[in-house]
Amino acid sequence: MEKKVDALGPTGRRVAERLGQIRRERNLTQGQLSQRLAALERPIAVAALSKIEQGSRRVDADDLVALALAMDVTPNELLLATSARQDEAVQLTPARSMEGAEAWQWATYDPNEDGRGVFISYAQQDQKWAHWIAWHLEEAGLPVEGPPWTFPPGTNWDSETQRSIRSSRCFVALLSEAYVSSEWAHREWTLAAAGGFRRRRLLPLRIENFNVPLQFAKYRYVDLVARSSEQASDDLLRAVRSVVSERRTTPPIRPEFPGTSL
Repeated sequence: MEKKVDALGPTGRRVAERLGQIRRERNLTQGQLSQRLAALERPIAVAALSKIEQGSRRVDADDLVALALAMDVTPNELLLATSARQDEAVQLTPARSMEGAEAWQWATYDPNEDGRGVFISYAQQDQKWAHWIAWHLEEAGLPVEGPPWTFPPGTNWDSETQRSIRSSRCFVALLSEAYVSSEWAHREWTLAAAGGFRRRRLLPLRIENFNVPLQFAKYRYVDLVARSSEQASDDLLRAVRSVVSERRTTPPIRPEFPGTSL
């Protein structure tokens, strides 16, 4: 007699739901899916597949990989909500959930792709500050990830912003009244803060004289208020250089000419 499954958690229930959805999208019967699994030498009978979809049978790691291979999807497409629902909450455990985009970023993290550049998050009203900071960083050999003003026409703003944040090593937030009240800026900050597993440094820059909210004040921020251009530039570069390597296009010391002098 098959042992009754313990109550599934949120991920187990989602796997059961996604298995049925994807199977139907692929126009596969449970019988056809069972045949594919047998060919992979990880057989699951039709009755067992039915129980999985009903949430009355668990899926172990070997089952998960075999099911993903059999339906030509990644395991993440069974574990997470479809990537088209990026704004929906994904419950990972009873105590932890993430937005769809954040969950996919977490699940697809590649430790070999350690970000190098700087992402600048700002309110539209502070674009002059963003330009000034980006210029000083690039001029100093510190790469800026995807400044929005460089996006070509037709760029998907949301997906390109997410990609730039994922690729960054340092997330610079330009703190002002406009920034802390911006829904878009809040979303960028939340996405960056949730990606701490990527060893990304959050660097708030106070560019306006106002009381910084606790969610930002708990981080050590750089205050650029009432600073000269030279002082602000020095403070900015010192802070960013502590986490981002400079990208030089020429050696720091001029080399000797390797040819024959005439």
